[in-house]
Amino acid sequence: MVTSTGRDTLIKKFHMSITKNLIYLVAALLLFVAPIFVHFNPLSGQVPQIKTLTLRGEKVSKPQFIYFWASGCGTCEKMQESISNTLKDYKGVTIAVTSGDNFIVKTYLAKQQLNWTTVNDEEGSIAKQYFVKTVPTIFILNSKGEIAFVTLGYISELGLRLRLWLAS
Repeated sequence: MVTSTGRDTLIKKFHMSITKNLIYLVAALLLFVAPIFVHFNPLSGQVPQIKTLTLRGEKVSKPQFIYFWASGCGTCEKMQESISNTLKDYKGVTIAVTSGDNFIVKTYLAKQQLNWTTVNDEEGSIAKQYFVKTVPTIFILNSKGEIAFVTLGYISELGLRLRLWLAS
């Protein structure tokens, strides 16, 4: 038989358990759902044309993905191998956002052994056209050149390839 004191103790434990679980739920929502709304990219449909020439002096034409990165970005560095591997199979262009002048960006790419088609967005004006607020950001385009997916932050090579396949 449960005494009133024992019952009160059980009720308190139950309330504490519910309160604790609610706190965890709210924290999870803030950590995982809120960033979707904070980093929402309003750009849709056709992407703005990139008029700046690549570091090799080439025009950018019909990429399957556009990768915005910065030389001081640790997450971007972790994605370098995945981006390099994906660029072997898909046409993409990378945009170096506020990473220095052309010489600095070319030196960085050479030091990291990255053979990327890269546009230097020294002032961040291309990033602004695309409403990019954080790097890394990747725009994945369909065959019509329209945005199919936008990813913010780290994405695995498999995740990138899957989105590119779905967009094609």
